[in-house]
Amino acid sequence: MIAGEDIEVFIHVLKCNFKIDKEQLKKDLIFYFSIKKIIEKSTILDVNKVLNFVQNAVDKMEEKLEKNSISF
Repeated sequence: MIAGEDIEVFIHVLKCNFKIDKEQLKKDLIFYFSIKKIIEKSTILDVNKVLNFVQNAVDKMEEKLEKNSISF
């Protein structure tokens, strides 16, 4: 799952048993299982602080892109 494989299968199993937001879960799984591992292996920085910074940056970029696409 770390490489992004089998996420759909995992989400399907969860959806059968729990009420979940499929897209948000998929986004979170990919984010935390891939970026976190890369950062842990390649930096001496606090991984959680770096991940929070990256997540905030991604959220801001998504908001800006959504605003730009609505105004066209």
